[in-house]
Amino acid sequence: MTNLILRILLGLFSAVFFILLFFVSRSAHWPLHVTLILAIVLFLIVNIGYIVLFYYARKEHLDKEE
Repeated sequence: MTNLILRILLGLFSAVFFILLFFVSRSAHWPLHVTLILAIVLFLIVNIGYIVLFYYARKEHLDKEE
């Protein structure tokens, strides 16, 4: 149950951060390459977060089987 809540929160935070990134990029007149690099970094961080959550869920499942 905790893993589900964390996945939902991670999804919401990532959506908010992507939207904020593009609003700040537009208002600060950043070059396109800076915005794209930051979007890729944010994408990687979010995916690493999902991998960590998957790992802990799988670890709990394997611990219960032992």
